[in-house]
Amino acid sequence: MPSNAEIAKDTIEQFKKIQDYMILAKEENAVKTYDRLKREYLSLKALLNVIGVNLIDIDTVKEQQNQQGRKCVIFTTLPALTFFISASIRNG
Repeated sequence: MPSNAEIAKDTIEQFKKIQDYMILAKEENAVKTYDRLKREYLSLKALLNVIGVNLIDIDTVKEQQNQQGRKCVIFTTLPALTFFISASIRNG
């Protein structure tokens, strides 16, 4: 049976990979792929929260609404450094 540390390490690695793939999918306008990756991302994020992993430094994908009410995807490399990859997400 894997230890909590092993589970956390494996989940963090998966979480980082999913975020990398999400960035690529967004750059390529692969909406269906992005949506599927987002579901996996949210599942992994929930698991990491449950096991007490601090996501501040490793969570590079954020969704916010802009002034027009559209969702914006924000990818960050550091908490203080933010850049926009996409202006909106299609609601599917």
